[in-house]
Amino acid sequence: TTSTGDKLSPTDLIALAKQAGMKTSSTLPDVYLFNPTRLQAFADLIRKDEREQCAVVCDAYEIDQWNLYKGRAPYNGTEEGRADPHIQGASDGAGYCADAIRARTTTC
Repeated sequence: TTSTGDKLSPTDLIALAKQAGMKTSSTLPDVYLFNPTRLQAFADLIRKDEREQCAVVCDAYEIDQWNLYKGRAPYNGTEEGRADPHIQGASDGAGYCADAIRARTTTC
């Protein structure tokens, strides 16, 4: 997984390009050479990274809603939603979504 945020950092992009088999030019070290196969591998790695980042958001929501349901930190157990089956369902659903996102091998 790469850095979080709205976009990949240059360091992340270079690491993914190298992982996809892209090589730098011998005369221009900042220029990466690719063919269609390597370009596809690079695109696949970026999509995989994005799927994982989406799944991590679901994981965090699952944990947060479970903590609310159980009255665990950061909650104190008096908040609306404590022991509410809807909140438990939200937690379960977020976990299922994270699993489904990670199971994807292609994107829409």
